Amino acid sequence: MDRQRTVRGSGLRILTETITSPTIAAQMKQLLEEFPEAKWHQYEPANRDNVHEGAVLGFHQPADAIYSFDKADVVVSLDSDFLNSGPGHLRYARDFAAKRRVRLDKKTMNRFYAIESTLTVTGSMADHRLPLKASSVLGAASFLTASLGVGSDVQAVTEEERHFLTALAHDLEQHRGRSIVIAGDHQPPAVHALAHTLNSILENDGATVRYVEPVEANTDSQAKSIVELANAMDKGVVDVVLILGGNPAFTAPADLAFADKLRKVAFSAHLSLYRDETSTYCRWHLPMAHELEAWGDARAFDGTASITQPLIEPLYAGQSAIEVLAGVLGKRESGYDIVRRQWLGSGLADDVSWKRALHKGVIPNTARTPKNVGIMPGVFPSLSSVREPAAGIEINFRPDSTIWDGRFANNAWLQELPKPVQKY
Repeated sequence: MDRQRTVRGSGLRILTETITSPTIAAQMKQLLEEFPEAKWHQYEPANRDNVHEGAVLGFHQPADAIYSFDKADVVVSLDSDFLNSGPGHLRYARDFAAKRRVRLDKKTMNRFYAIESTLTVTGSMADHRLPLKASSVLGAASFLTASLGVGSDVQAVTEEERHFLTALAHDLEQHRGRSIVIAGDHQPPAVHALAHTLNSILENDGATVRYVEPVEANTDSQAKSIVELANAMDKGVVDVVLILGGNPAFTAPADLAFADKLRKVAFSAHLSLYRDETSTYCRWHLPMAHELEAWGDARAFDGTASITQPLIEPLYAGQSAIEVLAGVLGKRESGYDIVRRQWLGSGLADDVSWKRALHKGVIPNTARTPKNVGIMPGVFPSLSSVREPAAGIEINFRPDSTIWDGRFANNAWLQELPKPVQKY
């Protein structure tokens, strides 16, 4: 292996799952500075690519939306199961429920409209529900936007849908600054851009919706990233690939033939709790410490950072991703020392504040501050090129309520749990 090429990192690839850990983000930044030609890839089969791309489409910059359901009198869901899954859903469920409580001194409650492709926990709570194909939600969103005086409806709607959406637009018009429009993660970027547009023209920005820097350390498209990595391995330009968590040999799109291309890499290592499909195709399998055995940190949906503490010592001498990355950087340190050094001086002043953060579970004053964003011109012409929904039967694939994208399929207890809506 050419030493100069190795030092510069041109043949080094690191693949991770979605990262919200400030410590890992800092380590990856340092690693990419030391190896400027190395590449960082992220991939999970159930990711938020559409959310990030929708923000870029609408604002020309990445941003996360934070919703204040306790301030919204009218809520519109564009195929979003925000009460049951996704970032912040527990807080959102609490705030949403607070606006529906009627007491002696409070005689009104919020009104909820759900436009969705399958019955969800959230949709079952709706006052008014419009069932649509997932591919038809864009047409409903564009019609709704046009009804409020911006853009034009790029897709036709039926008479029943027109009646529903016209009444909805009127209700939103009467509750400017006191409404929320939220789109589902699986909806295409255009729907997310329209949801941002609706919140903007309804004067919800800064009232019931605020925007912050993304809590994910890397918001590049995961779908494109895994394709880029597969192509690089196939061309033989990858000398070393380090896979931290996940199981891409099993979860990557089948047409990529990821496992076959992984075999072409001279040195490959997989950090994982189990010896799974990816471990089989890698040269090395590294035992991973369970989350209950390792020190770490993570950001919540609003950016608030917390420190994860182990409950027990590692049973099988496993290593966390933080410790493995430290090794790649030429350091041999414990997870505790790495995380503590990350926060002392950056978010915590001294050892006393460190111990206080461990006691409380969160690091104070780490929530993201709101950022000023605005809908950029040119959004609607780009939406006009979106294809019409296909005729016939449409199949929707959604993460499972208990085993998610399949990563917890080996947990029999989760397999036995009842589904929140359907039975099978």
